[in-house]
Amino acid sequence: FFSKLAMAMTQVFEELCDKHQLPTGVTFKYGTAGFRTDASTLDGVVFRVGILAALRAQCLGQNVGVCITASHNASKDNGVKIVDGSGEMLEGSWESHATRLANAPNAASIREVLQDTCKEMGCSLSPDKAHLRVLIARDTRPSGPGLAIAAIDGCKSVGQEYFDYGVQTTPLCHFCVRESNLRPDVALLDLVPQYEAQMITSFLRVLTGTEQQQDVNTNAKVMVDCANGVGTMVLASLKEKLSSVVGIELVNADITDAEALNNNCGADFVQKEQAPPTGVAATDSSVHLATIDGDADRVVYFQLDSSNKFRLLDGDKIITLYAIFIKKQLETLGLTSEDVRIGVVQTAYANGGSTAYITNTLGIKTDFTPTGVKHLHHKALEYDIGVYFEANGHGTVVFKDKTLNLLKGFEATSEEQTQAKTRLLAASKLLHPTVGDAIGDLLMVEACLHVLKWD
Repeated sequence: FFSKLAMAMTQVFEELCDKHQLPTGVTFKYGTAGFRTDASTLDGVVFRVGILAALRAQCLGQNVGVCITASHNASKDNGVKIVDGSGEMLEGSWESHATRLANAPNAASIREVLQDTCKEMGCSLSPDKAHLRVLIARDTRPSGPGLAIAAIDGCKSVGQEYFDYGVQTTPLCHFCVRESNLRPDVALLDLVPQYEAQMITSFLRVLTGTEQQQDVNTNAKVMVDCANGVGTMVLASLKEKLSSVVGIELVNADITDAEALNNNCGADFVQKEQAPPTGVAATDSSVHLATIDGDADRVVYFQLDSSNKFRLLDGDKIITLYAIFIKKQLETLGLTSEDVRIGVVQTAYANGGSTAYITNTLGIKTDFTPTGVKHLHHKALEYDIGVYFEANGHGTVVFKDKTLNLLKGFEATSEEQTQAKTRLLAASKLLHPTVGDAIGDLLMVEACLHVLKWD
């Protein structure tokens, strides 16, 4: 190990360590959101995360990601987290190593931490694995470009290759990491348009229940508060491409004004303040009102009546809607709980009414985990179809491979069964398999309402 490490850590390593020093008097800790704090303190931390991401990639033998975002925080903040090769969050056993490395003050101490990590994890930095990529993406914050350079320098310091995706949503970063490992023959840059194309195709298939291209107009209108964040870019494209299917209006969609990011808008603001975002007032009751956060990984809906009375439709409402939709499709296929185990995962902060309805009326098992989406995700993976959401609007649905294979091999005996099978398979593509995706969830909600004939 040491000889290989010494080969990588040349004068370039020393120079880059000197360039990206840590602030004095600040201690950093890696948590569910990675490192997140005032952006002015993060340059040295992100540099070290770039180094650790290189080691993690070599340990896994896969591409990994570095996502630079502070989600729903104000624009002065930023953060950084590692995306594992599966597209999921960094494995928990590595979080302590990330914390220790982030607080290593100089080149010598960084070497020491890396050496200890390699010994404990049974891996090494090797020129033979330098071809693996660290995929880097960031949100729209003004500190993002500089921090991306820090992550790149971290990779360079140990001779690791990287790919900079520039400004992208957090779910897209996770998607690109996952797909780059599942389909290594696909060019990294091609994964970005494929993400959108898959979302559009899957949305239409959930709506129509057929894989054949078919004209459909939901007559739905949805106004989306974009939190003046990176999700604006994806939604602006979808607004145009889906204009004949669903009417999408964007508000708080200015990504050029840094101070506007998450300022009195966005999913976190709406959920916590129990109030509409700036720029949104009472409108036609037929218009659905939704809000996403600054990096587009959470969404909640809300309502305003003619007197501006506010009603929140949060993650607990969305999880219930998904549970109803999925159960209805499975019932159409004649599949029971013995064939497909469905589970709903919530936290202790979930609305008790939603839990009671899911358990007692729908007959679906409900589990609880500590707060933090990584806990919900891991629990959901225990089920054939696991549905999880936090009240804040972060969640998704995960399908086991054996469930997808069961659905693919299912021989439908009626048009209704063909539609149900198609809708479930399409939902597994529309809904992000590893993290919450505000835009995928937004389209899924609209599709569920249309198929169930709800308003």
